Amino acid sequence: MRKQTPAAARAVARVMSAPSGAVLGMWTRRALCAQEDPEVFFPPKGDTGIQAKQICAQCPVQSECLDYAIAADERHGIWGGLNRAERLRARHSKEATRSRGREVRLPPRISYIYMST
Repeated sequence: MRKQTPAAARAVARVMSAPSGAVLGMWTRRALCAQEDPEVFFPPKGDTGIQAKQICAQCPVQSECLDYAIAADERHGIWGGLNRAERLRARHSKEATRSRGREVRLPPRISYIYMST
């Protein structure tokens, strides 16, 4: 097995130290990534992370994962099927449309609707 990158090691440590999934939420227990090598979700620079994204596309908690990653400002890895740059675009898009009550279009299986209050 390859040596873990620092980002992967930190993410695994954060998940493992969370009491009963309290920090990341109970959804982590149903996440498909929990059954995979963490390195898949922390690809080296220049790698598209397509293998991780394919796993995420089938995951029943993809939207919860993406919500967590955006809220926690995760800076490394594939979360909810998106890399950091894609998450930043999604977050900015969400913020820009929140007050207008418009639907935000994200990759397949992920969409958010914000209604102005």
